[in-house]
Formats: sequence, C-alpha cells, structure tokens
Amino acid sequence: MRISLMQNMFNIAVLNIIWVMVAGKRHSYDDPQMKEIMTMVTDVTASLGPKPSIGFIFPGLRDIFPSVDYMKDKCDKVKIIKTFLQNAVDEHRREFNEHNVRDFIDAYLKEIQVTGYTPYGTKITAYPHAGNNG
Repeated sequence: MRISLMQNMFNIAVLNIIWVMVAGKRHSYDDPQMKEIMTMVTDVTASLGPKPSIGFIFPGLRDIFPSVDYMKDKCDKVKIIKTFLQNAVDEHRREFNEHNVRDFIDAYLKEIQVTGYTPYGTKITAYPHAGNNG
C-alpha cells in the first residue's frame, strides 16, 4: 500500500484554480484570506496520515490536558474552512439565477432546486419550488 503525503499538495495557485471552478471567483496571490485558508488546508491534510496521538487513543485525556494532541486545533481549522465554504454557498444563493449557471456551486444549487434533494439524498426546503420542476 502506498501512502502519499498531501502536505505540500496545496498552494495558492492550485486553490485558485479549484476555486474558480467551484465558486467562479479568483483571488489575488497575496490575498490574506486565501493564504490563511491555504495554510489551514495544508495543515489539516498533513495531519491525516497514520500518526495517532495519545489523545486519540485515550480521548478522556483531552478533558484533563486540552493540548495533549492536535485534534482540537485541527477541528477548529476545519470549522473555519467550513465557514469559508458556507459563506460562498450563501453568497451564491443570494445571487442565484437558474438560467445562468456560472460554476459548480450554481450547478449544485440548481440540482437542489430541481429535485428538492442534495446529491446525498438530503431533503432541502430552501427553495419554495424545489422538486416541482417548474
């Protein structure tokens, strides 16, 4: 089995290319928010390898020694990344035009609008006409 480290996989140029496809927006290479997100993504993906900590093996130790492992820090970073992504989806919802699908988020929102469901089968009620096909 081959394990490849993703630690250095992400950089601003790659994230920018992905973000243009996903959200239709390009950030400048010196954008502080994009640099912060890139750093967090790199840090979180670097910790995905097979290296359990003492807090992972004995989770109760986290209550006594909160800094015993990296899990809280990683979870906090994932929350920030999720908020960044949620903000992009919320912005797309406000500007959504079903006749002008600009990027992946718009395609996702249109799918929800047409079917009333996410691709994962979750019922969505954010659109009044969801599932009515018209």
